[in-house]
Amino acid sequence: MHALDEYIIKLPWSNDPQERAVEQQVVDHIREAGCHLMGVYPDSDADVEFVYSVGLWANYGFPEAICLGLPARTGGQLINSLRDCLKAGERPDLGQPLTDFLANDYAIQLEPVQDLSMAYEDYVCWAGWFYQEPVPIVRLCWPDRDGRFPWEPECNEVNRLAQNRLS
Repeated sequence: MHALDEYIIKLPWSNDPQERAVEQQVVDHIREAGCHLMGVYPDSDADVEFVYSVGLWANYGFPEAICLGLPARTGGQLINSLRDCLKAGERPDLGQPLTDFLANDYAIQLEPVQDLSMAYEDYVCWAGWFYQEPVPIVRLCWPDRDGRFPWEPECNEVNRLAQNRLS
């Protein structure tokens, strides 16, 4: 049995027909596209927009990805690029700059999320529903306009605050 099917068998499907239809769309997208992207939009100025994947772990054995602070559409394109690499059999290194994702020779970097309980509680709820247990997650980190990542001292404060929520 494929790993994806092992997760699907254990799903706690809703009894509500509308919720069940949404859950089925998520599962169908994971099966057909390799992952489902969930965009989350801020309720207030204190929140940041973000997007995360559900399905990378089940389909490719690679941690789920979350991109904080970019428009969900842009972050989703980056996660889809990651998915395409995984589909092609490539395994990007964690903690190393990756230069094939952004224009202008900017790099991204995949950093493991350390506090999985906070991530699942506050950020990646659909991944929690799908897996029914914590699986690894990586932050898809992006540089400021000067090419600095959020952990670098000179990084733009807006970038640092948006992305360091799950360090």
